[in-house]
Amino acid sequence: MAFGRLTFIQLCVVGVLQTATSVAFDAASGAHLKALVLPEHRLRANSLFETTNWISVSAGPPVGGLLIGALGAAATMVVDALSFLASALGIRRIRQPEPAPPVRAASAHLGRDIAAGWQYLLRHPG
Repeated sequence: MAFGRLTFIQLCVVGVLQTATSVAFDAASGAHLKALVLPEHRLRANSLFETTNWISVSAGPPVGGLLIGALGAAATMVVDALSFLASALGIRRIRQPEPAPPVRAASAHLGRDIAAGWQYLLRHPG
């Protein structure tokens, strides 16, 4: 409780905002990887990207619990915030401009594109 005024609604708003920004960041980072890495290096880069992601997902909660036990909850939140700051600074150092999106017809083939996508997924499961 921050100053005795933190409400459940505020927690819900923060949770929704955190989830929305996380989804946007994950989608953008994976898509932008193509612009940052040459085609012949993409397999390795994507492998490292996914390995890092899964290590953080699987090791993060236990390490967080250890930090809370060792440092306390407030200090652990500071460490977490500093890790996000370090990540933001690292991303800021990327000096590769994002390529322009491909030009596509507005919605003339939207239904056909969706049907083709589903057909591909059904033919190539897993």
